[in-house]
Amino acid sequence: METGADLHQACGADSAAQDQLICLSYLKGFIQGISIIEIVANKRFLCLPESGGTLGQDKAVVQKYLDDHPDEWHKPSSLLVYFALAKAFPCP
Repeated sequence: METGADLHQACGADSAAQDQLICLSYLKGFIQGISIIEIVANKRFLCLPESGGTLGQDKAVVQKYLDDHPDEWHKPSSLLVYFALAKAFPCP
């Protein structure tokens, strides 16, 4: 998944089950990757809910960001996921 357009298509409510699985897997991998970077860098980049948060919630946040910013779909999907999650879950 290279661009926001790819991510928007895969994560869309009307996308096929296989695309939904790809979307959720991509988001899970992104979140796990950021978690490792945070440990190594000893710095928080995202402050996702430690309890009660779900991958479904993260998907909804990313999809809303993509829906609200179609002018950014040409950008790398990883950058847009970061923007979406950082906006929704800012660190203090």
